[in-house]
Amino acid sequence: MGGEPLCKENIFLTQMLIVNVKEKYPTVKVYVWTGYTYEDLVARNDQKVNWVLDNIDYLIDGPFVLAERDITLAMRGSRNQRVLDMKELRNGT
Repeated sequence: MGGEPLCKENIFLTQMLIVNVKEKYPTVKVYVWTGYTYEDLVARNDQKVNWVLDNIDYLIDGPFVLAERDITLAMRGSRNQRVLDMKELRNGT
């Protein structure tokens, strides 16, 4: 899926994709890449976004910044982006 998965127009499709993947492949890890930061998503206090955050395994957050580009990074394109383990965040570790 291209574009921003957590924008208002795409959140329903993102939810359905997560539901279907988890149903058919329950052991597969679900990653979501977003240009938003985790903190901005939480501050939205949006029920649909919160559901996505509660049902994914990893969130790669933050916009791609060309000046921060680093092709050696795993799972992301620029140094400002983070790979967040959502299970750890949910458990407070």
